[in-house]
Amino acid sequence: MNRKDSDWEKELTETPLGWGGFSKKSMREIKERVEQLDKKKRYPRPLAACLLILALLASGWLLNDPINGWVRNQEASNQAIPDTWDEEDLELSVQYWDTNSFMSDIGQPFVIRHPSVHFEVAENSDIRDITAYIKWIEDNKPDVLQVPLAFVEDLANAGIIKPLDDWITKSNYALQDFHQPVIRTLREAGAGKLYGLAPYFETSALYYNKTLFDKFGIATPQSHLSWKEVMQLASRFTGTDTDGKPIYGLTTDRYTTPFRLLLKIGETEGLRILSSDQLQPTLNTAAWRNVWETILGGYKEGFISNENRASTKGNVLMSDLYKADPFLSGRAALAYRTSSYQWDIGQAMESIGFNDEWGVVTQPINPNQPDLASDFDISTVYAVNTESSHQEAAWSLIQYIVSPEKAKRDAQNGYAPFSSRSLSSENASIDNADIFYKLEVDSTAILNKAELNQLPEYSSFYQGLTEAGNQALESVIKGSSSLEDAMEQLQLQAVQLSALMNSISSQAEESPLNE
Repeated sequence: MNRKDSDWEKELTETPLGWGGFSKKSMREIKERVEQLDKKKRYPRPLAACLLILALLASGWLLNDPINGWVRNQEASNQAIPDTWDEEDLELSVQYWDTNSFMSDIGQPFVIRHPSVHFEVAENSDIRDITAYIKWIEDNKPDVLQVPLAFVEDLANAGIIKPLDDWITKSNYALQDFHQPVIRTLREAGAGKLYGLAPYFETSALYYNKTLFDKFGIATPQSHLSWKEVMQLASRFTGTDTDGKPIYGLTTDRYTTPFRLLLKIGETEGLRILSSDQLQPTLNTAAWRNVWETILGGYKEGFISNENRASTKGNVLMSDLYKADPFLSGRAALAYRTSSYQWDIGQAMESIGFNDEWGVVTQPINPNQPDLASDFDISTVYAVNTESSHQEAAWSLIQYIVSPEKAKRDAQNGYAPFSSRSLSSENASIDNADIFYKLEVDSTAILNKAELNQLPEYSSFYQGLTEAGNQALESVIKGSSSLEDAMEQLQLQAVQLSALMNSISSQAEESPLNE
């Protein structure tokens, strides 16, 4: 079987030493060894693979980063695993954001295990509409799909992605080694079947500055705080630092405006922006009024920060963003941030000298459901295309993408999201990692949220609502409007926005999934 050179191979051949540690000489030697295996096929495949590895070691390729970490982590013991599909050359098409990232993160290590595989990367980084996505799949025909969580159910119902359950049963694949909220959410998306696996998940937590807590003589927080308890704790931090800058009890990221924080608290409390049929806004209720009152005091009294709004236009250094962050500049006792914020803290230690002691507790919870996380996301699910001619190879690639070896390598390289594998040596080296695996999730609620956020018309509605909500909240904070008037006016604006959203949605009902 003849293979055509792909774009990434041409790029590697002409790339000087430094891109992933490849040189022209190394690449020639790798290709020569692979060609020898293809032509001769005189050795048993495990022996042939071992000869390939020895040749690579002799050429010095495996001593270069980022592959050296992979070898040090004892992935070498699993190289070139013989599979029934791995007898001849084959081309595997994979949906991924870009070719170079795929080959660096996934493709290179997999080719060492399976020298007969040749990759074609189908790039698609902007997936918003399910109809357009299905058309893209039909046109590009990737063997392995990179599916948004919100589209798993639709693709499964349309017969486009293959359930993995038979493979899992036959091979005794250890699903128990995964973080179970991830697996349960994926099964919920597939109506009980598992149509894909996810290598990572994102969640949030409450970070605290122990140095500041000690300075104020206040005990550090514990996990499972309600938002009301968070606000009570944050209200105890006031005053200014030695430079005259204000000290805050609570801060968020620079994208979380006051109204978005209000919505986040409402979500934790189980409140809805829209009715279950998505037709009627539900913002002017007694329950939502309680949420408004929860944060209004914080902004009026100044213990919730509203200053972390550094512009990202133009050339902005990360060190400038860190300096603008009250928590990373030692002026905020608590920060409600995602799991990836730990990476920012580490970078701030190096770039701006942040050296305060800090810790993490679980994200704020609903007292009625103290073990559930409301902020939880699975952004990407890897699935096998039912039209693939290389389904076994596609399944093997997915197993590598979610493998412990890959998780460990990503953790060592500072990749921000947490592994979907259970808390283990792959991620235990990360500070406070156990906190992010501590809470369960409501899989149905997570899926409903993902599906809603994936709708283009809902994105327009949400943007318009947050703009109107910020204006309403600011008017109450400044005293130019009463709480009652602001909530009533926002409800009217939300009704207009939802009517527009539903009109757009009705026009878009023409879909191959509904025929």
